[in-house]
Amino acid sequence: MTVTKKIKTTAAVFELPQKLGILQYVEYEPPPREWCTDGCLYEGLLSAEGCRKGVCVRYRVWVHSRDRRRWEAKEK
Repeated sequence: MTVTKKIKTTAAVFELPQKLGILQYVEYEPPPREWCTDGCLYEGLLSAEGCRKGVCVRYRVWVHSRDRRRWEAKEK
């Protein structure tokens, strides 16, 4: 059994936390290489939490990405 390491990176998914200067983090596990023959779909949990300028935000949203640069919220 191999243990996969979770990766935590910053992302810019939602505009409000970005305007307020609150960092958004995506935590994901990279899929096994054998699943990536025609490109990978990365999935993870985005979280942004904090207060700035009297505005508080708290996001926890499932997101996905093909290139790990542009993350998008998943639709239900």
